[in-house]
Amino acid sequence: MFFCFISLAFVLAVRPAHAGDERAFSAFAFQYDASQQAPVVSKKFDCKIKFAEQGGVRIITISSFMSGKSDPDVTIRVISSNNSVANIVYNSKMEVVAEYPKGEVASPNMFLFKTGDDKRKVEGKWYLDKDSLMSEFTVSDPAGHQIYKETVIYLANSPSRK
Repeated sequence: MFFCFISLAFVLAVRPAHAGDERAFSAFAFQYDASQQAPVVSKKFDCKIKFAEQGGVRIITISSFMSGKSDPDVTIRVISSNNSVANIVYNSKMEVVAEYPKGEVASPNMFLFKTGDDKRKVEGKWYLDKDSLMSEFTVSDPAGHQIYKETVIYLANSPSRK
């Protein structure tokens, strides 16, 4: 079952997401990077988020326009079923820059990710709703010291609920 889901996730990740509800959002990113002289920075940018469902698989595609260009600078796909979730991050050339294929579905509105190797550990969370989303990813060294953290809050420009 897990292999089938990952195979489906891969196919959906390399193809454009199917028809769905695409909406305009504003995003606010907060980043902490211990290696930088100014370790905390914030950014505001526009994005479009498409919500689609296909055969029990939910696909959320986030296209982020950080530089103001007509093409997205970063595209994120969160692909979930009832018991599996994957998170894939692409650059502007649609090359994979980060991949978390084995997430945990904590609830329909919260996904958890953990991965790592000898050099670093990554923990991430997605909190999902139709009008607001939040991602939170933390990178730590092997001793558990936080070296990078990013929190992004996405708010719908026109909420579907009043």
